[in-house]
Parts: sequence; C-alpha cells; structure tokens
Amino acid sequence: MNNMRNKLKAAALAGGLATFLSPIHAGAQAPEDDQPTRKTTGSQPSSTKDSAKDQGKAADSKRPTLLIGVVTITPLPAKHAKLPTGARYDAKLPHADELRASLASVTGAVFGSDGELNDVIDKLVDLDRDRMDKHPLMEADFDQKQLSALKAKVSQIKKSFEDKYGEPFKIAKNEVYAPLQFAEGEITDAAQFSQKWPVVLSSTKQGSSAPKSSAAAGKEQGLSEKVREQGNIEAGRDFGIAQFPAEAGLPVTMVSFIDEAFGWKIDVSDSLTTSQLRDNLLKQLTTMSQQVDRWPANVNDAYRLASHHVAIALVGTPGSQS
Repeated sequence: MNNMRNKLKAAALAGGLATFLSPIHAGAQAPEDDQPTRKTTGSQPSSTKDSAKDQGKAADSKRPTLLIGVVTITPLPAKHAKLPTGARYDAKLPHADELRASLASVTGAVFGSDGELNDVIDKLVDLDRDRMDKHPLMEADFDQKQLSALKAKVSQIKKSFEDKYGEPFKIAKNEVYAPLQFAEGEITDAAQFSQKWPVVLSSTKQGSSAPKSSAAAGKEQGLSEKVREQGNIEAGRDFGIAQFPAEAGLPVTMVSFIDEAFGWKIDVSDSLTTSQLRDNLLKQLTTMSQQVDRWPANVNDAYRLASHHVAIALVGTPGSQS
C-alpha cells in the first residue's frame, strides 16, 4: 500500500511540474517576436514589473466592456477639414468597436452616478483627469441644491426610460452607435497634430484653431512637456474620432480619443472645469427630461440620444468651445 501511495505522489508531482513547464505556460509569458511595436500605453512612473502588473490588473475592471452585435463601420471622409494633420489614418478602422464601447462607458458613468461624477472624470485622458481630480465633484465642493438637481435628473430620466422602454438604462449593443462615423490612426508629427486636437466643429471663442491651451502656448517651441507626457500627444500614439450625426434636434458632435495604458480615453478642452462639466450635464439632462414624449420609439435610438447629450456636455457644441 505504501509503495502504491509513493508512486501516486511521484506521478502527481511529475504531472504538476510538466504542466508548469508545458508550452502553454511558456507561451503565455513570451510575446511573439514578429509583432509590430506601437505605442498604446500611457506615461507611467518608474516602478518594478510586479507593480506595473498590479496596476494593470486593477485597471482591467475600468476597461469598457465591448458591445455585442456587428454593425457596418462608416469612416469619416479622408479629406474632412476638421481632421488633424500630422497623422497616419487607418482605412480599416480596427478600433471602432472599442471607441463605441468607450462612448457607452462614459454614458453609463453619467447615468450610474449619484451626482458626484468621479467615474465620468475617469473616462478622460491623463491631462484632463489630473486637472479635474484636483477639484473632485464631491458634495462639499458644490451648492447642495445644484448637486441634488443633477442627481434628480439622472433618477428622473432612468425612471422615464424604464417606463417607456421596459428595461433599465444599460447600453449593450453596437447597433446603438451604428449611424456614427469614425476616423482613427497614429500620430506622426505631435506638434502639427496638436494644432487641431481635440477635434472641434468650429473655432474657439478666442479664435484659435487649437482647443488645447497648453498646446497652443507651446506652438512656437514645440509641445509642452505636460501635453507630451500627460496628454499623450506623441509620435506613435494611437488616436480615434467619433462623429454623432445631427438628429433629434442635436447638432453634429465630434468626440476625440487617445489610446492610453488602460484603454481609450476622451480628450476634452483644457478649459473644461469640474464645475462646468456638472453644469453642462445638468443642462443636457434637463433638456432630455423635458422631451420624454419626443424620445424615439426604438430603444437603441433612445440610448444614442442619451449618449449624444453626454457627448455635448463633454465637448460642447459648435461655437461653444472655449
């Protein structure tokens, strides 16, 4: 009996060792040598590899889940006047699904919020997050009446939505964003690219073509270090643009994305403050809540309407960017 037990133990140990040393385990650790290298990670502080892995695991939960369903991807015209130069554009739009998922994610953050909107700020690029995190949207920072008004609008729209469509507010299908047009590619000349980034549909109030104030200030001597590192405006960086069509009384709206370490993030004007974001959302949600009788019959169109309102709150409308 003892001999049999010893043989079983030896077999189990050998099997475990063989599994650990198998090609499956080895392959999981080694990237393919012939894979092209492209910059799709954001700036990170110096740390050990273990620390970087821990950060990656923590961030996985913040990545937007891809939407279900397949839809036709419509590209923005290659000669679109508002698209930035200093970039190489991808004809096949390989990341359109991820851009749609990011739009769904930021919309879900608004409608899943309690009015503080910290999760919404997390959907923005490093530079914008860093600026706005210094003034978080907490109850102590704002007038209680205004904060309560935003919470009330979120709750009101979610209830009206469920009453009208028979389901809780949750964007899950690619079809929601089927009418949008997309552009994406890789930055080749950061200084040139930044002059029209993030993309807007009109000049700013100051008459500049560059909505990024720090980028505009550094035009003569190249990009500022802050924009280059936290804004991730650098050669080799992937970017994307999504354009909502004019519909349901809302104007054409363009949303700009940068591919950072933990996914695609929305880039907004440096002039957008936490207070303005709160006010913009309150205005857009108020308008939406007053037009329940005009919401689309199709639930996917209604989700897109809500997402369009959120996009306008983030990037403004033609003539409103500052």
